[in-house]
Amino acid sequence: MKETIFRNLTFSLILTNIWSIWAFFIYFLDNSTLFSGFGVWIFYIESSWILAGSGTILVLLRLFYFKKDKKNKFVFNFIYSCIGTFNLLLFLIFLILICFGIIKGGFFEMFFFANPVIATFIFIDIIKTIKQKNG
Repeated sequence: MKETIFRNLTFSLILTNIWSIWAFFIYFLDNSTLFSGFGVWIFYIESSWILAGSGTILVLLRLFYFKKDKKNKFVFNFIYSCIGTFNLLLFLIFLILICFGIIKGGFFEMFFFANPVIATFIFIDIIKTIKQKNG
């Protein structure tokens, strides 16, 4: 079971690196001088909303639909760990943007705190399931 989780998390990290490289090239190939970097910001916002929504759906499925499943196959699913990893990455990017003063927070701040809540729940659920399986 641990091998499955580690393999899923490794593939998730590879996908987050591909996402980061994609965002870099969106910024690098942006030719507009008036709204430089705006395409990356839109890409980041859309990614955050899509991943927060899909993470919410997965957490609700885990709480209500797969709760009675004794085998916990849902926790060992690639999509579950991938959404958790992406939500954690997006929250870390958001913290870096606030620390460097690139964004001020405000209105957008309330939308981006769904990402760490979802990531925390998913990773605690994975760790708890691994501990239950081991004994």
